[in-house]
Amino acid sequence: MEARFENDYKALIILEDSEKSYTIDLSSRKKDYERIGLYNDGKLVKPTKLMVKPYGLLEPSNVNGKKGLGLHGIQGVSGAYNADGIGSIESYWYYEDHKWKLIDAQFSTNP
Repeated sequence: MEARFENDYKALIILEDSEKSYTIDLSSRKKDYERIGLYNDGKLVKPTKLMVKPYGLLEPSNVNGKKGLGLHGIQGVSGAYNADGIGSIESYWYYEDHKWKLIDAQFSTNP
């Protein structure tokens, strides 16, 4: 996956294997991002990635249309620092042909 800040207080998350992308409006964090030097008048000061954390949950799970169990995982996504939670990525995996294959992945923002 690719997860990065964009100009105009936005973030872009691309889940490449699932061909899904998400643009997140972070304008509510404008003052903080300007204060720490991430943005200057809405322009990103330098290319910066979001923090995609290791799996906080990884458990056996049924996977639609597949025999047996696969895996269900959840990873947190933060912005400029760990406490700057943006959302999470939920993914489903299935072991087939001697490797884990992504079945589905979705991003959801924090409420």
